[in-house]
Amino acid sequence: MDGVLFHGPSPLPGVAKFLRRIEPLPHLYVTNNRTTWPSRGSA
Repeated sequence: MDGVLFHGPSPLPGVAKFLRRIEPLPHLYVTNNRTTWPSRGSA
């Protein structure tokens, strides 16, 4: 994750508390931060 929950390598204030609160709820994490090029394939 990058941008919304983290600023660089550090989580933003309140993120851990928020994630604990939503833990029992259905959710998924989505990013638009491409860490690899399509020609390299996916992990």
